[in-house]
Amino acid sequence: MTAGLDRQTALEDPVDDVEARIAAYLADEVGLTDLGPDAPLGEGGVDSAQVLELVAFVEDAFDLVLEPADIDLRNFESVAKVAALVRRRRG
Repeated sequence: MTAGLDRQTALEDPVDDVEARIAAYLADEVGLTDLGPDAPLGEGGVDSAQVLELVAFVEDAFDLVLEPADIDLRNFESVAKVAALVRRRRG
């Protein structure tokens, strides 16, 4: 975890635990902090390799198997969009 970062404050006003966990992962692995839920991850420095790592994190952390159609960059543009994907796949 990034020094001094509280996992619960990695995202400004997370809607739920899903957003908070995704934001904490991005803080730990990419160094993105003080992130708004709709902030574009690409503008924060997330590259294509890190998106693939985020896919693996999402599958592991939320016990999901994403379909090829789910692995669309539009689903990984922001914390809010990743969280929405997780919620949809959870049913």
